[in-house]
Amino acid sequence: MFTRPFAMLTLANFALSIGGSFAIHLPGLLHELGAREAELGRILAVHALTAALLGPLVGRVMDRRGRRPVIRAGGALALLVALGYTQLDRLGPALYALRVLDGMASTMLYASLFAYAAELVPVAQRTRGIALFGASGLAPMAVSSQLGDMILARSSYPVMFTVAAGFCAVGTALCWVLPESRLRGEHDAAPHGLLRVARQRELLPIWFAALAFFSCMAGVLSFLKAFVVSTGYGSVGAFFSTYVLVALSLRVFLGGLPDRIGLRRMVLPAIGCYAIGILGIAHASGTPSLLLAGALCGVGHGYGFPVLLSLVHARAQPESRGTATGIYTAIDWAGHLLAPPLLGLLIEHAGYGTGFAVLSALGAFGTLAFYTFDRRSSGGSS
Repeated sequence: MFTRPFAMLTLANFALSIGGSFAIHLPGLLHELGAREAELGRILAVHALTAALLGPLVGRVMDRRGRRPVIRAGGALALLVALGYTQLDRLGPALYALRVLDGMASTMLYASLFAYAAELVPVAQRTRGIALFGASGLAPMAVSSQLGDMILARSSYPVMFTVAAGFCAVGTALCWVLPESRLRGEHDAAPHGLLRVARQRELLPIWFAALAFFSCMAGVLSFLKAFVVSTGYGSVGAFFSTYVLVALSLRVFLGGLPDRIGLRRMVLPAIGCYAIGILGIAHASGTPSLLLAGALCGVGHGYGFPVLLSLVHARAQPESRGTATGIYTAIDWAGHLLAPPLLGLLIEHAGYGTGFAVLSALGAFGTLAFYTFDRRSSGGSS
């Protein structure tokens, strides 16, 4: 599994993810430029909306042209966006255009890099390979948040985004020398239409589970900070440090477990752990219980993402795996677009306990929908 292209791809994703994750600090710059909460929400939503709409189209291009052209274009666009943020000095149309370009770059890299990674590893170790590769995009969240704090304590946002551009340049350079990942014979078969792939019976249960899973993730990422401030339990740093540490540990040391016991069987413990973790947040009574909830969410994240994506690649037709991956990424962005405002309304009217409890129930419902609509044999690996 640990071939030279896989190692280069992982390093490229690590560098590009660090560069992209500096956007964690973008709301601070937007506040400095005068954006109030409502406008801030609109500006941030443009990114997710663009990415969600573009995901399936990116998948179609990958099936027709290969993965490498999309990776190269996405890396170059990410570099252009980072440089654009260094020049940002006012709110206006140029900012919204930049957010559109950012959403384009994000979905191009997300879909193409994971499709490429899944095709580089042996089928018997696909989930482990996706899990290890995904770790190179998970760890940068911590790196960029800390590094951004250090830079902003001593300098400015343009300097921070210049550093981000440097990481994007390194990642793009590594992507540029990658070989094409698809087999020659796969180019000879015409890819299926977008609607046909989206409606494929074996994939429909995955879409239900993925939307619930990504909505749960979006809710935790969006409201954990406010919950900690409201209750005084623990800290965001402690929660997400526990979360990321558990997720990375499982992917590095036990990443092959889903391939051994079966992907279909792993959907329940993966999404189930995340749902239980969210329920733990709803009923947290102090810092220890909140950290336990973070650990459970980390278990869910550590397995949920690679298990679902591996199922997509196992069940999609080889000539349409790019399109299927694009739909999967679009569902991810849709969860991050839809869940936060709906959960926010619920929390505003019913409180954090009820809000997180309902979010947990959504995770359970997504798991139930998967097994209800899935018609594949539970004895298979997919």
